[in-house]
Amino acid sequence: MPVLPPCNLLPPPFPLSQLNFIPQHDPSSYKGSSGCRFLTVGASPPYFGALAYASAATLQAGADMTTALTLEDAVADNLRNCPLTSAETMVYSSNLLPPPDIPNFSNSISGTLIGPGLSRAPSSQSWACTVASSLPPSPSKCIVLDADALWPSSSPSILETLLPPRSPLILTPNIVEFNRLVSTHLPDSSNYESESDKAQLCKLLRTTLNVTGIILKGPTDIITTEHCQLTCSTNGSSKRCGGLGDVLSGLVVVFVSWFLKYSKAGDVSVALWCACAVCRESGRRAYGKKRRAMQAKDVIEEIGGVVEEVWPLFDE
Repeated sequence: MPVLPPCNLLPPPFPLSQLNFIPQHDPSSYKGSSGCRFLTVGASPPYFGALAYASAATLQAGADMTTALTLEDAVADNLRNCPLTSAETMVYSSNLLPPPDIPNFSNSISGTLIGPGLSRAPSSQSWACTVASSLPPSPSKCIVLDADALWPSSSPSILETLLPPRSPLILTPNIVEFNRLVSTHLPDSSNYESESDKAQLCKLLRTTLNVTGIILKGPTDIITTEHCQLTCSTNGSSKRCGGLGDVLSGLVVVFVSWFLKYSKAGDVSVALWCACAVCRESGRRAYGKKRRAMQAKDVIEEIGGVVEEVWPLFDE
């Protein structure tokens, strides 16, 4: 087995002091009091694993509890029996937590992720739109849209339901999803191929939608907010297994929520960069151990060690 080099997250492309937004454990705290409870929304019958990956990533990053919400009872049963979803993952179907109950429920959560495994089926898209519109606005609670939550064909789409944003809104498209967003919302934009072209389009799309931030996932992640644009190209896994985007989206909702609650300086791009870098470093370590056999669950297992290495707990 190859010897892995040290963690390559440090130094980040911003002052080290801006990393100080991850909470320490407090013996007097109660479950969720440090901003560690999250809602993940998605999962259709063929893709329930995507929501399991995202939910597990939030827990490995340090969440106290994650609630997974799905449309169908059968999918909820699969999630309850999935080894990745631990006792700290509360699983509900829409029958058990209908959209009218979302506003009261959401008072106890720190951030919401919509999209992993959702599917493009009209019934799933319509249900997710209802859930999204039921979330009460809050400047301290982010909403992250990933995967099929970025699908533009429904009317209105999930994204359009949340526009103009009333809460911090983060989009995490891959290049195919990004192209669809550009063609839908920037129909007059010119063709682009270079990284600089993509970066400019990211800025234009973010401004047009007025969202808090966009992560364009790729060999180099392009992170765009109102005040800053960063790239993350730290070494990751050489194997692109399924589920890595779901893992990243789970990390994004955790890091952004903590940033909004605890940061005293800097731009939310710091949290987005940290999520990308932790995902890449976890993938690098998992690939170093598993090589061709690496799966998304192996990446998830490395998250806790990476987070502890960069943000160690100072237990008494």
